[in-house]
Amino acid sequence: MTTSERHVLAANTKSPSILTKLSRDNNFHVRAAVTWNSNIPPNILKILTKDENNSVRYRITFNDKTPISVLKILTKDYSVSTRIRMARNQESPLSILKILSKDTNSEVRYWK
Repeated sequence: MTTSERHVLAANTKSPSILTKLSRDNNFHVRAAVTWNSNIPPNILKILTKDENNSVRYRITFNDKTPISVLKILTKDYSVSTRIRMARNQESPLSILKILSKDTNSEVRYWK
């Protein structure tokens, strides 16, 4: 299967087992596509918070099904862009915004 085919599959499959397998793909674009899928099991999102690629972790914040526990992990992400994304997201839970309001980076703290 080509990278493009795996990417499309990751974004569209309803199978948790396929998503689990694709979450370990060598290509970060495929792993990032997994994070967009609304059928992704929460435990896979949690695992992907440790992904080496910033884009994968950043895209977790776009999934409406991301549990607060996973977002809480990402409040400590070393990528400022991931933390800024959560701070500027009007859908971020208040508990997450409270944590981010104490961030060491001023762009994260002042999300206006």
